[in-house]
Amino acid sequence: MHLPDAERLSARVVCVRGLNPGYFTGPGTNTYIVGTAGERTLIDAGDAHVPGYVRLLERILREQCGGARISRIVITHAHPDHIGGCAAVAAACGSPGGVSYHKVPWPGRDAGLPIQPVTDGETIAVDSSCTLRAIATPGHAPDHVCWCLEEESALFSGDNILGAGTVIIPTDGGSMRLYLQSLRRLHSEQTWRVIFPGHGPPVAAAQHAIAEYISHREAREAQIASTLAQRDRSARGVTASELVAELYHDRVLSWELRQAATETVYNHLLFLREKGRVKCNLGGTGSRNGVAAGLGACWTYAH
Repeated sequence: MHLPDAERLSARVVCVRGLNPGYFTGPGTNTYIVGTAGERTLIDAGDAHVPGYVRLLERILREQCGGARISRIVITHAHPDHIGGCAAVAAACGSPGGVSYHKVPWPGRDAGLPIQPVTDGETIAVDSSCTLRAIATPGHAPDHVCWCLEEESALFSGDNILGAGTVIIPTDGGSMRLYLQSLRRLHSEQTWRVIFPGHGPPVAAAQHAIAEYISHREAREAQIASTLAQRDRSARGVTASELVAELYHDRVLSWELRQAATETVYNHLLFLREKGRVKCNLGGTGSRNGVAAGLGACWTYAH
């Protein structure tokens, strides 16, 4: 998918892409300049290893935002492609009064920034025409938060909903139970006019997209349970990686995507175990304290 490096999405929002396309970032990480005044807020800040992004952001601030500066960076979560560029952005594009950083804390993962902790439901007045509201949405990461632009009923969804494809639920901090809870909350919270995702193009059919995400995860859970139920109970069971090979038998996956699918399936298995529907047998406990052992563990249907 090819998308422009920057595009104006509304009178209050300009998207600047992180120039970091890849297996897990799609056409690149989306960052968003929000506001209409001389000092603006940036949602996410790209990757520290892509200096071209900061130069692009400088140019867009000059050409499309009247030379505005960044006074605040709000961060959806601490994955490197969303938080990594904060210091460089502040140095190059920050307002004379400095830049503040706002996110749900994830101790040890906040890039050494002086974080101002965000709480669920907190509002930030960007300027007289823009208000952002935090919606805590853990699942993809424990610190994940979406931001609502109140004046436009627009949802900045970070990595909870993408413009194309599905979301990885990683072994490092991911939780399928919390992710589904977050999706259901977003679906029932209000009727969104549009979703501005962390990767990919804007999503116009917002409620439909969230419902599809929920249905996809529910269908995958049912598929995993059914696959395990149909196996010989006297057998040793199946690992998350072996399940991926069965579930995606009709697709050729790169090593990177296969690993991502394995971690997501592993989190489905943990959630199914919470429900008492599967058991973890040989090769490890499947606990979050032993992820490496868990990925090599064997799983069977419980009843």
